[in-house]
Amino acid sequence: MSSTTTDRETGRRERRLPDGMTASDHPLSSIDIETPEATGRVLRQGAQVLEWAPTATGPVLWVSSKARFEPGHEVRGGVPVCFPWFGAGVHGHRKPSHGVARTSTWQLVESGMPEGVGHLLFQLTASDLADGPDPDALPGGAVAYLSVAMADKLRIDLTVQAGSEEFTFEEALHTYFSVGELKRVSIEGLDGHDYADKTRDFEQLRQEGDVTFDGEVDRVYDHSGAARIVDPLLQRTITVAKRNSASTIVWNPGSDKVTSIVDIDDTEWSGFVCVETGNVREHAITLQPGDSHTMTVVIDVALHKQAD
Repeated sequence: MSSTTTDRETGRRERRLPDGMTASDHPLSSIDIETPEATGRVLRQGAQVLEWAPTATGPVLWVSSKARFEPGHEVRGGVPVCFPWFGAGVHGHRKPSHGVARTSTWQLVESGMPEGVGHLLFQLTASDLADGPDPDALPGGAVAYLSVAMADKLRIDLTVQAGSEEFTFEEALHTYFSVGELKRVSIEGLDGHDYADKTRDFEQLRQEGDVTFDGEVDRVYDHSGAARIVDPLLQRTITVAKRNSASTIVWNPGSDKVTSIVDIDDTEWSGFVCVETGNVREHAITLQPGDSHTMTVVIDVALHKQAD
């Protein structure tokens, strides 16, 4: 594992990165990872995996050409961490949207390259929050940890440890996947599952068949299993497997709504889809003092076999 040094200006103990990892400050402070099977980049702000490209398949995550790489501003793309609330929260009044974790700088507490897998562990406490200590965000000394394991598969674990008080929170790994052409993409694994359709004022519906795209899609599924993004143009299937997650969120703004989103180009909507791992709305997590909860996603990519 990594050792530590002390920054002369800040006095903060910094991690010395292992071989295969390098620190960068452009466009935001980040860590570049190079393993025998993949390359990637993780931002310290939000502990956000920004890039992941297995050698066999190329880039899997999507980043907007208009993403704003500014301290304290959310970055559009990769895997933002939505916590401790999703959207405007269970009761619809929380700000900023999707919580304060994604715009806060998490502290790197561990790094390594065990058996060729790039590993990073980040920690978030109340004193790290972008808007300063907020007792409602991380009450009673609660702590969040985010673990990244990167090679030919990408694994992310979000662990929340309650402090001295009961803690109720929502969470989501808001993953942006790169696709060849959205209208040709389908998502398997959600057939027969109920969902709340946010484009219809959270109307409760049931999925029939695979998910396909013809306009805006914004749905929160009651779903704890795996989903598969089948992409005929890029000739690959992305499997999103998860554990301790009762919500799967599927989102794309479509050609109409994208025009109102300042950090996505109007032409880019067809090049990505969000399939998110979470516990939101009625599936929010409540921890008793001292208890912990870990939500996991494992992302794998398989190329389609060529016909003879």
